[in-house]
Amino acid sequence: MAGQRRPVVSAGHLPLRPLWLCRACAAPWPCAPARLSLRREYADDRVALLVYLGGMLHDAAGELHALNPEDGPTPGQLFARFLGWAIPRRPTTNSPQRPIRETTATALTYEGQLDSAYGVGTEAT
Repeated sequence: MAGQRRPVVSAGHLPLRPLWLCRACAAPWPCAPARLSLRREYADDRVALLVYLGGMLHDAAGELHALNPEDGPTPGQLFARFLGWAIPRRPTTNSPQRPIRETTATALTYEGQLDSAYGVGTEAT
């Protein structure tokens, strides 16, 4: 693709696909050295970093699921591994940082609240 740059990850800390382990240190990719290198390379363009990592997440999700459909990483684990570390956080002084967790139940509860607020799925009396 024209205009799309390919990241330069130092010392060969590149993903071994389809296992998604680091070629240099065998840690789950992106490993700590790869993350540091990517942060340096994309220091002035965080959006481009997130777009790149989102593409890698997409590829990894499909490949890891194909390798082990029964016991692969959850969507929340993949998000934290590929994108969670790269999203800037602004901690407040009054609230501690909370780890990223899956929000399926929260989303369903929220949707239910919206449904009841707008009368969706309720019988008119």
